[in-house]
Amino acid sequence: MPPMGYELMYTAFGGPGRWYGPVYFPLDASSEAGRPRFRIHGLLGGTGYQLRLAARSIVGSGTAYEFSVRTLDSTRPGPVRIKEHFYGIYPYSQVVQWETPLNGGLPIIGYRIRIRPVHLLSSETFNPAQAGADPIVVGAGPWHQFAPQYNNPYINYYYLTNLDPDQVYQVVVEAENERGFSLDGIDLNQYGYLNRTPSDSPRPIHYSDVHTSTTKVISVSDLVPIWSVFKTPSADLLGRPPRIFGSAPRIQEASFLALGFTMYAVLFSAVI
Repeated sequence: MPPMGYELMYTAFGGPGRWYGPVYFPLDASSEAGRPRFRIHGLLGGTGYQLRLAARSIVGSGTAYEFSVRTLDSTRPGPVRIKEHFYGIYPYSQVVQWETPLNGGLPIIGYRIRIRPVHLLSSETFNPAQAGADPIVVGAGPWHQFAPQYNNPYINYYYLTNLDPDQVYQVVVEAENERGFSLDGIDLNQYGYLNRTPSDSPRPIHYSDVHTSTTKVISVSDLVPIWSVFKTPSADLLGRPPRIFGSAPRIQEASFLALGFTMYAVLFSAVI
């Protein structure tokens, strides 16, 4: 019978002897050019593993091919890819979403989010891929840092509030493990890309180098922007909603209450 796919089982040397799997892969999961590779997530850094790979058909699995590998030593997590939304939909807040990065061989223990207001040299560089150039920061305010409560390993968003309307913001998201944060030592004033594969000494790559010989050994899909920008829309004249931000004048709250009471009285008298 023709094979339908592959199944892979693995165990760690020196571990309890338990085999994990089988992990199933499609038939085209090979090392040929243009094909997806066999990729197993969640392994530990600096650890030896024994693996069994077998083809599977409709009637069962064939004889397994056994081999062993050793993972690289653990590093800090890889860069975090932000799901970019270049223009916000609300003047005073923004939801920042990201993809879970590679953990560097150690469990992720938290995230750090930094944001600051900036001015760009050209507004066309909101989307570098479309503009064909890196965004250049020509003026910036102070950084504000947030650390969301890490009670869910699949957390992938954070709700930023108390933003200013019609303002460009630079946002950075980093993952943390026992070795440090994703972007430790990286200059956040310069835009660039990092290989998604974790490293203790990552080297930023600029947009002009993405399609040149300097990145021939790196797939463009494996490059992650160091930071992202977005712009909040303009606001109306009513100011910040007092129930959300609590920054509106007290007299505004009183006027809204008086208006509500008047409307209620009119409706009640109409019913009578």
